[in-house]
Amino acid sequence: MGFEATAEHYPALGQGAFGHGGAGGQQAFADPRNGLAYGYGRRRFPFPVGPAPENARLIRAVCAAAARLG
Repeated sequence: MGFEATAEHYPALGQGAFGHGGAGGQQAFADPRNGLAYGYGRRRFPFPVGPAPENARLIRAVCAAAARLG
């Protein structure tokens, strides 16, 4: 069990964001500085196997929506 420094993978997140990607493209993180939490689970593995390509787009959309609200 562990976490990654998610802000390194997704530059839109604040410093100190942490989370972890899982098998099949799942992703979860918390961004305490911006008050965000994100969890995404897929029904199917991406092909070819690797990170789910939609995660980057979804995370950018979540961050943009939070910025408009904040």
